[in-house]
Amino acid sequence: MTNEQVEKLIWKEIRKRDITIHDMIGLPGRGVDPNPEDGITPRCEKGIRSNRFQAFMGCDRMKELLCAGEYSEWDDYLPLKIPAQDLFRFWWNRCVAQEMCSMRCLRTSMSISPRG
Repeated sequence: MTNEQVEKLIWKEIRKRDITIHDMIGLPGRGVDPNPEDGITPRCEKGIRSNRFQAFMGCDRMKELLCAGEYSEWDDYLPLKIPAQDLFRFWWNRCVAQEMCSMRCLRTSMSISPRG
């Protein structure tokens, strides 16, 4: 898959599940305001819904979003809709400050002393 195809699939899953930023940053099991910009309607009348995610951490939420079958928080190696190599390439090309990451890896590798 190309980076554009990976991004398109991620956005498709986000739209299909009607996920908002508040689902991404909120805790599972907590209420999510579906319309936070509305400052007029009282919270008790807004129709607060449950968070769309079961997982706590962002990496687990991405697995939950992209799993090919039913998500299980107890399964570490879920089959994903995107091959791992394509997902890693997308992450490296679009989501990472490559220079900072490379410098950190170099610094770490240079600080490791060889065993003698």
